[in-house]
Amino acid sequence: MSNFLARARVFVSANKTFVAVVIIGVVLVFLTGGGSVVKTVSQQIAYDSDRGIDLPGVPALMLESGGGAVAYNYSDGYSKNGVTSSVAPMPPSYNPNPATPELPSDKKIIKNGSLNLLVKSADSAATLIESIAVSNGGFIQNSDIREVSEGVKSGSVSVRIPSANFTVVMEAIKKIAVKVNWESVNSSDVTAQYVDLEAQLKNYRAEEKQYQDIMVRAVKIDEILNVASRLSDVRGRIERTEGQLNSLSRQVSMSVISVNLTAEPEVKVFGIVWRPLTVVKQAFKSMLTDLAGFVDWLIMFVFKVPVYILRLAVAVLIAFALWRVIVWFKRKFITPANTV
Repeated sequence: MSNFLARARVFVSANKTFVAVVIIGVVLVFLTGGGSVVKTVSQQIAYDSDRGIDLPGVPALMLESGGGAVAYNYSDGYSKNGVTSSVAPMPPSYNPNPATPELPSDKKIIKNGSLNLLVKSADSAATLIESIAVSNGGFIQNSDIREVSEGVKSGSVSVRIPSANFTVVMEAIKKIAVKVNWESVNSSDVTAQYVDLEAQLKNYRAEEKQYQDIMVRAVKIDEILNVASRLSDVRGRIERTEGQLNSLSRQVSMSVISVNLTAEPEVKVFGIVWRPLTVVKQAFKSMLTDLAGFVDWLIMFVFKVPVYILRLAVAVLIAFALWRVIVWFKRKFITPANTV
């Protein structure tokens, strides 16, 4: 042990610069880690102080109020801009779960959907879609099925169903497809427009009532004609506004689902139904997915090459430094001992 300590003292005395560099590096690492902890604690204290939370060990809480600094001390009172009072105000309340403003219970939402389906038979699919719509309180709005090639039909079907059953009908229609090529759902909030139209309608009816009262009191022919013209105009505005309101109400209460149907030709080989086009589409989709994944990996690799090079350089530098230290240590201590 004494021999090792003697050699260590000799090593330190002969390599003071190296030992100093190592000690400085250790101290810097420690300070870096400790500094982050101190910074985190300071940020937490500031965060809690901003919300009026009483912190142990912090006697006063500094807040900004009315353009001046206010120092709260719950034992001695408070002071603001140098004026001290014996009555301390309540600290600002902090609610960790602030209440969310309530949304109107009668929001007017127009919700429509579109589907593009691959089916075995367009005719059968259209019939099933109609039955789904009728069973959910809806109806067929339009249907267009046509033969695109010999024995192959395609087309489109639109159904109007109650908005409350929109999700149920969408899921039911998708189940009849061999494959869902794409789907989309569009929602539009028309609450503000609906409220504005109702306000306009109320004003128009009030105006109509005024003209009716004037009409009762009118005596001269020209006055009667003038009031009748204005009354006709306001009644026209009332009818147009009512029409817009009714249209919005129908769109809100009844959703539209448009379905495009595509049937693929069936190829029978020795009595077995074969859908080569479906297989080709699935293979092409799989190829695109794999190709996109490879390109993503290639992009990530290209941008990470500098990082890989830097890591390799650091590893080589560390290995070289260790090798130099080992060689030096061997020459300094082991070789002289063997020589003796």
